[in-house]
Amino acid sequence: MAQYCDFKKPYIMDWTVLPGKIAAKAWMDAAFLQDLLSKPTEVLRSRIRKSPLPEDVTFYVHEDTESVHHFPLPAVQDSMADMPREDLKQKVEEETGEETTFDYMLPAAVIFRSLVDSAYRARLLAEPDATLLEDGFASLGFRVVVHENTAAVHHLALPVNAWKDQPLGYDALVQKIYDRMLG
Repeated sequence: MAQYCDFKKPYIMDWTVLPGKIAAKAWMDAAFLQDLLSKPTEVLRSRIRKSPLPEDVTFYVHEDTESVHHFPLPAVQDSMADMPREDLKQKVEEETGEETTFDYMLPAAVIFRSLVDSAYRARLLAEPDATLLEDGFASLGFRVVVHENTAAVHHLALPVNAWKDQPLGYDALVQKIYDRMLG
């Protein structure tokens, strides 16, 4: 089960998943989608009011297709250097849960390893498909593109709409997204 930000304490996976309400709006409104893709920082700052967006951060939104999926790696934070590896691993697992479907994020084991092994992180960024295959993930049926988040730049992916053939209203679509994200 994926754990998402409660906005009261920092999380490793903060701002690595596009909020479900934003994804649903983009899937239902072509003009909003175009704005989200062309000026994501402006759109996110105007639409997200409950939680503070990180200051001085530029956002990029990448639209997944049936053949290409985008995954952000969380930024390596200074606080992680002092954290025992086992605690860091547990924290990543708590925030990503049993995610192995590649629907919204990379699996916890991949994220954890990318945070503690800079050579692995570099390989994952340069050759994600080959690196994931070496890690035992069989062909996923789509090409993987991995983006590195930093303190100044955050990448978010707009996943493929799994319910595009179902006549769902906005609220029902948002609920489907959250149900799937939270497993």
